[in-house]
This record gives sequence, C-alpha cells and structure tokens, in this order.
Amino acid sequence: MVGNGPARANQLTGNATYLTTAQAGFDRVWNGSYDPVGGGMYWDFNHSGKNSCINFPTVIAAMRLYTITGNSAYLTKAQNIYTGPKPI
Repeated sequence: MVGNGPARANQLTGNATYLTTAQAGFDRVWNGSYDPVGGGMYWDFNHSGKNSCINFPTVIAAMRLYTITGNSAYLTKAQNIYTGPKPI
C-alpha cells in the first residue's frame, strides 16, 4: 500500500512532507479501490478482484495514519476494510 512507507517515514523523522504524501497515496487507493457495497478493497482500479494483498496493507496504512493524525475517519476506514470483503 503506497501510504505505508511515507507514513512510517513521517513517524521516524517528523517530516510533514512524508505525511502529506502518505495521506495522498491512501486517498488515491481508497477512492479508486474501496467497495462500499461489497466491502474491502479491489486489487486494482479496474476492480478485477479482491485479496488480502491489498486489504490488509490498507488497514495498516489507515491505522498508521489514524495514530499519526488522530483523525477517526482513518480508524473507520480501517474497520470497514477489516470487516469486508463480502463474497462477490
């Protein structure tokens, strides 16, 4: 998940540019891959399938961003991903 590395770099260095990059990366993946009907994340922006390779790193990124920012929207997104996906 593209947001994990920059978020961790922000935690280690305090450099706000890393946080901005992490948030932008997370938002891009969330907006292009989250399935609000079936739950979970699609593997790609073409919505060709779902698997743990995208779901759980996205949960980790959302939780890391929640920890850094305190923004409960990230916690909610992590919970939504974790409780999905439903069978398609």
